[in-house]
Amino acid sequence: MVLAIRDGEAFARFVPRHAGAPREVDGFFQGGTARCYIAFNLRAERTDPYDALYHEYAHLALNRFLPAQPAWVAEGLAEMYAAWRPAGGPGGTGGSPQLEERARIHSARAGGPGGTGGSPQLEERARIHSARAEEARVGLARPEHLGLLRARGLLGVDEVLRANYTSEMYVREGLNQRFYAQSWLLAHYLVLGRPRGTEQLQQYLEAITQGTDGPAAFRAAFGEDPASLAPRLRAYMEMAALPVASVALADGNAVAGTGPPPEVMPVAPAEIESLLADLLLHQDRPREARRHLERALATDPGFVPARDGLAQVALSQARWDEARAQLKATLDREPENPLALHRYADALVKEAARRGEVLSDAETDAAASALEKAVGQAPHFADAVELLARLRPQPPRRRIALLAPVFTREPQRTDIGITLAGLYVRVNDLARAAAVLTRAQASARDENMRFLAGHLRARIGVASSQTREVTGTLVRLECQAEGALDFVVEVADRRFVLRASGPRAVLLYGPDGDPFERELICGPQRAPVSAVYLRHDGGRDGLAGTLLSMTWSEVSS
Repeated sequence: MVLAIRDGEAFARFVPRHAGAPREVDGFFQGGTARCYIAFNLRAERTDPYDALYHEYAHLALNRFLPAQPAWVAEGLAEMYAAWRPAGGPGGTGGSPQLEERARIHSARAGGPGGTGGSPQLEERARIHSARAEEARVGLARPEHLGLLRARGLLGVDEVLRANYTSEMYVREGLNQRFYAQSWLLAHYLVLGRPRGTEQLQQYLEAITQGTDGPAAFRAAFGEDPASLAPRLRAYMEMAALPVASVALADGNAVAGTGPPPEVMPVAPAEIESLLADLLLHQDRPREARRHLERALATDPGFVPARDGLAQVALSQARWDEARAQLKATLDREPENPLALHRYADALVKEAARRGEVLSDAETDAAASALEKAVGQAPHFADAVELLARLRPQPPRRRIALLAPVFTREPQRTDIGITLAGLYVRVNDLARAAAVLTRAQASARDENMRFLAGHLRARIGVASSQTREVTGTLVRLECQAEGALDFVVEVADRRFVLRASGPRAVLLYGPDGDPFERELICGPQRAPVSAVYLRHDGGRDGLAGTLLSMTWSEVSS
């Protein structure tokens, strides 16, 4: 969903806050609901008013393909890919060769009823779709960035590499303009100005996912110290013409501009008010959201999304009776509404937490059932998927299959990354758990969440250094004195003897990652398994280690 706001002051009211004030941006991405938003200011002082839209959409597209996104990579590449035009098209004309989702643009305008209005801009048929060329030119020069860097000088490259999403360099107004400009210049130089740039960038990002420090990863991937780049960057930005890339557009109607133009549809005032309220709710601004929701109901008393929004406002303010009443009104009209189903489950969890209690089994079943329905309707509904994984983590592999693509789309959701890492731990995949936490830590917008992700990653690192995994065939189970069990796992021509102090001292899993009960009978066995164990130095008493968990690849009688 794209929200194009035609008034600068109106746009500023919906921009996420930092230190209580709106950030000075021309566009932003907002996730967290059954839909994601890109909001941008159509009156921004840019050569192309859609430039901020292209930048935010580039973030969304890159999330799916990059293994990690340090702040300079995310912003630098977004700025680079946002500067494009169809090859042979009119000078300065923009467009997005990757807008295959054909996002509807809702234009909010100050001055109409309730401060919002319709969408006359759509009569332009969204210039996004005007490109008819078979290829696009990507990475056009950005005179505004070049002018700023020439006037104020370059930042230290080491500083840029170390900056994260909570750094002063990223969040402080004025300084962040230089950071964006230099991130663009650095990304442009490395990807388009050098041979093998894309390959080296991929190597750099892979090293970041393994926890390597930014400058060290840079030296290993690009073969030079970051500090040595400053003279080359200065020379690069003084070139008469910067290199650009030609990108072939795919065939077929999936490409913007090759199919019929998007249908122009009027947008009801109640819908606009509810969409704007949703942005505010996911910035934890319930009082402001309530005003928009009440205006929505004033124009359309039966508008379900507005009642759902009021339920979320009531939940955030612990007004349980009001929340239940609004949810009932919503579910009576739309029993399969994914937002209302999620709110219902969320209400059960939050009310129990406020009472200082845990959910009863019946409440857990009711909440999980509602969330299963919500996720069935909207598989990318981030909040519903995350809450379901926390409430009912079994079966973990199915929960991972739901949660992993959601985290890929929204890596800044540190809470989702932490929940996903916990699921990987459940199935003994510590390497993936650590990789998820590394990305969550690097993408965190909150310093406390950043610390928590790093702390958990460090704990997993300690566990990984002490444990090993072996995959082979369980050939024998030997019963020892005092109840100990030795599991003998054969791999090729080698046997591993893994000891458990008793049947309850080891976690047993089925092929889908679910814990399961299995009768353990001493003697010969024949079962393909994977075992995670705490290794013993020196093979004490002939043992390879202490068995922690065993997963059966097949379930047989």
